[in-house]
Amino acid sequence: MDVATAATGPLWLQLYWLKRCDLPVDLIRWARAAGLRALVLTVDAPRVAFCPRDAANGRT
Repeated sequence: MDVATAATGPLWLQLYWLKRCDLPVDLIRWARAAGLRALVLTVDAPRVAFCPRDAANGRT
């Protein structure tokens, strides 16, 4: 069963701010064509912080 069929409410897309300006535009166009009714834009992290624990574990 796909998500749209199983959903009990309006479909929406959460979009994070990306460095590539063309990709969000394409995703928004896809969402509109797919019938999604809301867009949630997350902009709460303007920059990813350096985390020594992640660096020690090889995650960059």
